[in-house]
Amino acid sequence: MKINKTGVLAAIAIAEGILLVSLFASGYRGIRVIVKPNPVSFNPLELAAEFEAPDKKFEELVKKYPSWMRYRKPLSKNESGMSILTSCAIMKNTNYVRILIVNGANVEEAVTELNKVGADGAIKLLRQLQSESRVQKEAAPGSTNDSGKFRDQLRE
Repeated sequence: MKINKTGVLAAIAIAEGILLVSLFASGYRGIRVIVKPNPVSFNPLELAAEFEAPDKKFEELVKKYPSWMRYRKPLSKNESGMSILTSCAIMKNTNYVRILIVNGANVEEAVTELNKVGADGAIKLLRQLQSESRVQKEAAPGSTNDSGKFRDQLRE
């Protein structure tokens, strides 16, 4: 008996047909893929800093996601990465650092992290912007220090 291409193809086609009919009859609905979501896939503040978002957009993100300021990407089981404030200080991104400080980022924690890696320039930048932020808060109209002075001027 001689085997030709047509006979082999016909046998394969019949086998596929039987397989498809049995799958449909059994209610087979396809392959089910279960994907477990990663609890933390990205930090919007880190992405904005990495892609150099405009300052206004970065500030909007900081106000919208304040909890991300404290987030540290885990490097290994026992080690965590740097905070966004530390990263921005190392990159010398003054505007981002200023925005983070004004919105309550922990400067002392960032200084501790920077001391570990010996980033003295970044520490100096943080300290400078922190003192500027304090001066601006004290000089802001309607603050407790100014309102007393203003009230005294009105009495005179």
